[in-house]
Amino acid sequence: MAGASVTDGSRVGLYGYSQGGGAAAAAAELQPGYAPEVELAGTYAGAPPADLTEVMKGIDGSALAGALGWSINGFVQSDPSLRAVVDAQTNATGKAALRDTSTMCVGDALFGYGFASSKKWTADGRSLAEIIAGEPKLQAVLAQQRIGTLRPSGPVRLATGVHDDIVPHKQARQLAVDWCRKGGDITYDALVLPDLGAKILTNHLVPLLTDQGEAVSWLTDRLAGKKATSNCWSMPIQP
Repeated sequence: MAGASVTDGSRVGLYGYSQGGGAAAAAAELQPGYAPEVELAGTYAGAPPADLTEVMKGIDGSALAGALGWSINGFVQSDPSLRAVVDAQTNATGKAALRDTSTMCVGDALFGYGFASSKKWTADGRSLAEIIAGEPKLQAVLAQQRIGTLRPSGPVRLATGVHDDIVPHKQARQLAVDWCRKGGDITYDALVLPDLGAKILTNHLVPLLTDQGEAVSWLTDRLAGKKATSNCWSMPIQP
C-alpha cells in the first residue's frame, strides 16, 4: 500500500484468540505448503479449538451453545453430503435452531440459545457428541479439521486458561504437546486463574483479557527479529 510502513520485506505475524486462535494455529502449520513464500516471524494462538469434538462437548449446554448451530451449518455448507446425516439426526426443534443460528451473531445466540442442550435438538435424545461417536462420516469430517498434525512454521506462543471449559484447556494443552513432539518452537503458557464459574464464558474470556499484555509483547519481539525461547522441555510439569 502506497505510503504505508508495511512492505514486501516486512515480517509477518499471526494473532488470534478462541476461534481466531484456531485460525492462527491452523495457518501456522499450513503455511509451509500453502504460502511458503511468507516467512512467519511468530504466531500467537490463544485458547485454540484444536480438537472440535472436544470443543463441541465444552460448548454444549454453555452460554455459547448457539455456536453448535454455527458449526453444523458451516460443515453442511462446505460438504453438502452431510445434509442427509444432519436431517436424519435432528428433530423439529433442532432444525429450527439450525435455521435460527444461521443468521445470528454472538449476542443473538447468547440470548436465543444460551445454555441449550443439544439433546433437545436430536431425533433420539442423544447429545451431539454421542451422535458423532456413532457416525464415522462425522468423525472423519472433524478429524480433517484437527490442528496439531503438522509442525507449525516459526515460533508459536500458545496460551490457555486452565479452567477454560468452553474451549477446553486439556485439548489446547494437547496441541502444544503435539507440536512439541514434532519439533515445533513452542512457548506454552498455562494461565492459572481462579475458577470463575462453569459454562458461563468467564473462564474463557478472562484469560483473553489478562494475557493480552504478554501476548502483544511476545509477538512484538518476534516482529522485531528477537529470537523466541521454546519451553517444550517443561511440558511434563506444566498444568
